[in-house]
Amino acid sequence: MALSAGCHNRLGWILFVSIGSAESKLISDGIRSLNYSAGMAMTFIDKITEYKDNIEALRTIDSMEVYRWMISLGKKLSQDPLSESRRSDHTKVSYCQFDLYVDWEDGRFKAYSNAMIAGGYAYMLLDIFNSSPIEEARQITVEHFRAIKMDELLSMNRANGFYQMIEMMQGRLQIV
Repeated sequence: MALSAGCHNRLGWILFVSIGSAESKLISDGIRSLNYSAGMAMTFIDKITEYKDNIEALRTIDSMEVYRWMISLGKKLSQDPLSESRRSDHTKVSYCQFDLYVDWEDGRFKAYSNAMIAGGYAYMLLDIFNSSPIEEARQITVEHFRAIKMDELLSMNRANGFYQMIEMMQGRLQIV
């Protein structure tokens, strides 16, 4: 393993380690805000900012690093996916070019995707929404996510799916 790059942001050190010739893995040392490490819950703004900072740090190395990281998040999504019985036309993110579903299940949002990049942004959204109390999560809007600049990183279809998923989650929160 060789150190590719490292940077420090307000959330801690981020190290990028080369594994093999083409693969890279994001390794974080304390990528949590000071409030979080002190035992206080992060707000959804803190979580969005955390993801934005990680994306910006990866972009300074190479835009492909962002996609590698999104794929690693997509793999995490598959560890606890939305159950098959909840995957329907009603829960499908239709603007996504692959199968992507999101719904409220077992007291929290869950998702399923058969595509790793779509799964990565789904994981990010689940983490942000599920880390927030319901009343706070109901305040989250698409505008809060424009700070991440996902529309600059994803194809038009993927960006449309990302924003549609936020709107679907918002709609679901109104009846929870």
